[in-house]
Amino acid sequence: MSAIKNNTPGQTGNSDWNTRYDPVADAPKPSESENAFHSQAMSRILYSVLMGLFGWIAMWLFAVVTVVQWGFLLFTGQVNQNLKGFASEVVQYLVQVLRYLAFASDEKPFPFSPWTDSSATPVATGTGQDGQA
Repeated sequence: MSAIKNNTPGQTGNSDWNTRYDPVADAPKPSESENAFHSQAMSRILYSVLMGLFGWIAMWLFAVVTVVQWGFLLFTGQVNQNLKGFASEVVQYLVQVLRYLAFASDEKPFPFSPWTDSSATPVATGTGQDGQA
């Protein structure tokens, strides 16, 4: 059986298929720093997609907590302090996620770093000095 011949226009004579120009194999190879940059960029994109998903879930969780808090307010006349603290932590988490997604921070939010404590960094609540809105 004979080898496959390359009969492309512009070439003289018959050459073996294996000696044909291959743009992928003959292309310049990326340097190590280009590979590292590409790897870091892909890593950041994948983490951002994952953080966006976690942020979306946290936003729905925050919405549920808010509705439950409204129920406490309607039926008992006061807010549930445990839910209030938890909602504050969820808001801080959402801020961390949004900062990461906006490239304002390189620190990955939970679960890639510790969960925030609501007493560590207070979130502006819009209340006066006496705690009343």
